[in-house]
Amino acid sequence: MALGIVITGGGYLGKILERSDPEYYTRHFQMGGYYLKEEVFDLAARELEKAVEARADSVDARYFLGITYQRMGKWEQALEEYRRLAEEGSDSYEVFNYMGIVYGKLGNRQEALQAFNHAVRLNPAYYPAYFNRANLYEAEGNIDLAAKEYQFIKENAAGKPETEEFARRAAGRLETLRK
Repeated sequence: MALGIVITGGGYLGKILERSDPEYYTRHFQMGGYYLKEEVFDLAARELEKAVEARADSVDARYFLGITYQRMGKWEQALEEYRRLAEEGSDSYEVFNYMGIVYGKLGNRQEALQAFNHAVRLNPAYYPAYFNRANLYEAEGNIDLAAKEYQFIKENAAGKPETEEFARRAAGRLETLRK
């Protein structure tokens, strides 16, 4: 008995794939990535959930499933995926940054701060985590710490094409704080 789906394209026409078939994972992972890119989050989640079901150890499928849940506003589900990645030893600064964002959305500011701190320890040049940490400080009313963080970003991210956007945004936040 096949426990899969009928694939109607991509050279798999009419082929029934079982969950144990490596093509089952690959197909669902690829479709999940496509739907995530196209911002069709309900379909992305469905496809990535199937990919995780087929390969529970897939770091990539869990990572993108967490992002998908986050984009859907399903904070608890996103956090569950990020926590699982962290528990399994992920050293991805992006995972910890996303985890911090989700903790912040859930009102767990201390956990958010710890996650952002871990992200910048893993990658001291990862300015999105600094920016998110500064936003957290600002939301808590700790304007001095927020300003220091924004100043750090402004000074260190400027002049590099891949981080210039964060330098610009930090400069904008500094101007707002000084008013």
